[in-house]
Amino acid sequence: MFELFGLCVRISVYFAYLCPEVRPRGSNCGRLSYTEAARRQASSSGKDGQEPALTTRSAGKRGTPLSHEKPHHKQSTPNPNEKRMTENIQSETVWMPLQTIYNKELLVGEYLREKHIEYYIPMSYELHEAHGDPEQGRRTLVPAIHNLLFIRCRYDEEWCRRFVRESPHPVYFLKRERAGNGFCTVGEAEMQNFIRATNPDIEGTRFVNPEKLKGKKGTPVRIVKPGPLYGVTGTFVRYGGKHYIAIQMPQSTTLIKVSYTWCELIE
Repeated sequence: MFELFGLCVRISVYFAYLCPEVRPRGSNCGRLSYTEAARRQASSSGKDGQEPALTTRSAGKRGTPLSHEKPHHKQSTPNPNEKRMTENIQSETVWMPLQTIYNKELLVGEYLREKHIEYYIPMSYELHEAHGDPEQGRRTLVPAIHNLLFIRCRYDEEWCRRFVRESPHPVYFLKRERAGNGFCTVGEAEMQNFIRATNPDIEGTRFVNPEKLKGKKGTPVRIVKPGPLYGVTGTFVRYGGKHYIAIQMPQSTTLIKVSYTWCELIE
């Protein structure tokens, strides 16, 4: 009798293994090991050597991978469009020549300082007589080019027009073309070259009207002599019987007195 009961139990286990759909819920009889199940699932899907990720339904979501690691947040990456927009805004910052009348460039400079707007006025030293002693003089910095200064700002035509209207002193921006609406601009490298060339400590510098150099032939050069002018570029010209390096800017040309032995040709 006991042998017959044991035989029936073995037969039921054998059928439960062959037909898993008839196994009782919660029974572990005939359940495949993880390695065997992974191997069969990989072979049936046609992807050899890849173990499928275990899933769980305990969280109420199907197909959620099991992991013992804590969830982590991805580090946010900058938006390329925002970065490009920032670079464009920075690249629009330019120098703009600003003109005034009646030698009010210093007053305009004070107004720009109050508005926290960067500006540049070329200056030079002049010798003035000391009070009570005509033989004694003192050097005083004065504007080298009257009625002209340069401001550094973001190029915005509407802002320029509003600045002209609100300024307490008569000012206007130079235009690229007489019939056009665009304003004249100066690049950063060109402006820094001009600022170095107009250092008031350098003697012999002249400022002339660009019309006086029209038709004169020149050679592009770069100063290679060590000193405050090293690296300054311009055009080597002859003017008034002397040689100069000319740095042309809107409404003015700066002439630096140098020797040709200080320069090298720019190809």
